[in-house]
Amino acid sequence: MANSDINYNFQISTGYPDTNGEHKEFKSGKENWENGITLIPGAESDPSPDGNVYIVTNSSLSAEDQASNAAHEAYGHAYFYELQQQGHDLNPFHKYRYVNGDEIYDEFTGMTVTASVRIYMNVQSDEQIKKVEKQARNNYKSRMR
Repeated sequence: MANSDINYNFQISTGYPDTNGEHKEFKSGKENWENGITLIPGAESDPSPDGNVYIVTNSSLSAEDQASNAAHEAYGHAYFYELQQQGHDLNPFHKYRYVNGDEIYDEFTGMTVTASVRIYMNVQSDEQIKKVEKQARNNYKSRMR
């Protein structure tokens, strides 16, 4: 990525620009998609506003979580985008489907609900992201010792 003709812009912010230039706030939840994003040219959802790649991490995260999220976005999504531009058959986006299962009784709510399971379809991307998130956390922790 460092030698690429593509501009990769790293940012720490409370949100990111949408295609209209409006600021969209992060949700500050437990999921990475609520705390970081990679804006990629031509993406179906949240594309880059100008042809560059933006790697944005939520400023409200702890330093360790920022490191993990930046790794997820940069060395997962942006890295796979770069490899895709070089001709590799890789998808930089999460891809999954939901499978509805049987109705189950939820003891917490006391209601019967239909179980829904999320199945990840982009195994290469998901494995890369898990690996780099873990590596970033290990690096952060070893630096703090």
